[in-house]
Amino acid sequence: MKAGRSCFLALFQAAISWPLKPNTGCWTVKLLNGACFRQLGLAVAVMSLLAMPSHAAEIQRYSLTISKIRAVGNYQGAMHHNSVELWFTTSLSLPGGLRCSDSARAVIDGNNTHMIAAAYQALASKSRVSINLDDTLPVRGGACEISFLDIGGQ
Repeated sequence: MKAGRSCFLALFQAAISWPLKPNTGCWTVKLLNGACFRQLGLAVAVMSLLAMPSHAAEIQRYSLTISKIRAVGNYQGAMHHNSVELWFTTSLSLPGGLRCSDSARAVIDGNNTHMIAAAYQALASKSRVSINLDDTLPVRGGACEISFLDIGGQ
């Protein structure tokens, strides 16, 4: 147990200090003898998680006017299949770093019939809507999927 902890500590210290001291060679000997293989896997996994950029975001946009609704049925390919696109009169002004980049429209999955009905009602009554875009949901052709839609309010 003590050897495992010291091996992991040596790997962790080497990974942290590697850019500062690339020619120390102290950790390569321990890697080559095979005693630290499991600890190396754990260290690589931990380091990769720490280095992984976080892209998940939810963005709210308020007081939007829907200019048109496009209903998509059995489209060839899963990207647009069974979806409803909401197009707006103004840009969504999406920040950088999101997985979605289309600032003219947002998508409602066809299974969310209650949100689709609310969108049609907002279009027919010319009511303003507020939406929540969630880039952890499927991105369809660059457009984020809407996770909730408010009519009126803000």
